[in-house]
Amino acid sequence: MTQTSITSTRNATRATTTGAEDILRRIRVLLEENWPYRRSTSSWAGGDHNVYVRLSEEPCGECYSKRAWSKNGKWSGTSSFADLRITQRCIDALGENLLIGGLITLDAEVIAPRTYRATWLEQSRGVSLKIVQGWIIKGHHCTAKTLEKAKKQVAKARASQVLAIFNKGVSEIPCSRRVEHYMERRMNRSS
Repeated sequence: MTQTSITSTRNATRATTTGAEDILRRIRVLLEENWPYRRSTSSWAGGDHNVYVRLSEEPCGECYSKRAWSKNGKWSGTSSFADLRITQRCIDALGENLLIGGLITLDAEVIAPRTYRATWLEQSRGVSLKIVQGWIIKGHHCTAKTLEKAKKQVAKARASQVLAIFNKGVSEIPCSRRVEHYMERRMNRSS
């Protein structure tokens, strides 16, 4: 290998590293601004929340709090810290959009379009987080054992959401007349 090819290989590696670091930095900023879980809310002292994001082979995430003191040393409070380890496969599948349905995704394996075998974080006690494994199908999280069961559960959940949206507009109408009311509204729109 010549000196020129060694230099170009180093520059390509440096560019890749810089690109990965840039993506991780953008993810960190997005998560700090839109943190979906509990965080420290101390007002006299502390109250800060910092998110650290790293690439890892194994998905992992934890959130903890530490005691903080006011500048004069009289008042104590807490600051919270989140340490997230995200897989490269997750970034390849989801990009910077790791927040799906209000939960942070740490790992995602593409099974089909909008269908992933995934690992995500859920709220535990206090500011602590717990890791959950399951499926993400069309934006819905499901912890079913198999993909088929997950698809059925998600279909049922999506149907319930549609029904809830439909019923919200006609909740004052008795159930027996809802379908008739829906059909009347459709007929009026088309004419």
